[in-house]
Amino acid sequence: MKWSAAVLALAGVVAAALPAHAATCWRDYPLPTTAVDYERTLGGGTLVPARVMVDRATVAIGASEARIERVFGASGAVAEDWRPRSAEQHCADLIALLRAHPDSMHLYTYGALAMRGLAGDFRVVEWPLPGGAGRLRAYFHRPDAAAPASAYLLHLVLDAGGAVHRKPGRRLVLVRKGTPAIEWDVYANHVAFTRPHQRR
Repeated sequence: MKWSAAVLALAGVVAAALPAHAATCWRDYPLPTTAVDYERTLGGGTLVPARVMVDRATVAIGASEARIERVFGASGAVAEDWRPRSAEQHCADLIALLRAHPDSMHLYTYGALAMRGLAGDFRVVEWPLPGGAGRLRAYFHRPDAAAPASAYLLHLVLDAGGAVHRKPGRRLVLVRKGTPAIEWDVYANHVAFTRPHQRR
């Protein structure tokens, strides 16, 4: 599938809007060449949701590590412990993520983060998803060691699973069969996991 001119122009718009600390870095972004296949991604890929629900308990951008632990019922595994990063270094980290996930969904997400110019301390923690469906990889930031940390990015890494179909209705909502069932409201960018005992 070919990219529309509007999507291809996004990278240039992002670069033009970036503050000076990140503009040089973002000029080196990798240009995505394929569009997002939503069904295939939900079937087994990496999503960048704004909100994740597990049996109606919610984790969203801005959540603390303690909040995620309560929702997932366990402590996470530290993938990368706290390390200091300048805004320029963090921008380079975002570029590396975009190279690993070169599509429009990730381009929009990382471009918005680059414009924030985050600097300070960064940490990455992972939790297993319900039913062995994959893992949640949460990226945390704090301005300094004395400040509270919050998640600025969520990666939902889904293992290959059941069939995906579109839910009837006007909104683009996809459902992946299995235990748990996974529902993705694409435009709202919300993902919900529902185990059998919680279904109505």
